[in-house]
Amino acid sequence: MSNVTLPCSSSGPRTHQDGVHSISAAILGADGQPIGTLSIASPVSRVDDAVAAAQGEAAIRAARLISARLTGEA
Repeated sequence: MSNVTLPCSSSGPRTHQDGVHSISAAILGADGQPIGTLSIASPVSRVDDAVAAAQGEAAIRAARLISARLTGEA
């Protein structure tokens, strides 16, 4: 991970495909350990700092909701 933002999103220039920006957030189990991930991918040409920040926030919100539902907290 090249850029980590707490609680759990990651983004950076290292992707599996050239020209693709991706950001991800961890899905956590009841013990707080990662059990999966949620990722958002976009063409680099459509992503600026504001879009990347919004995608990171959306990924974190969604991962937290999934985590809460999986652990019975939601």
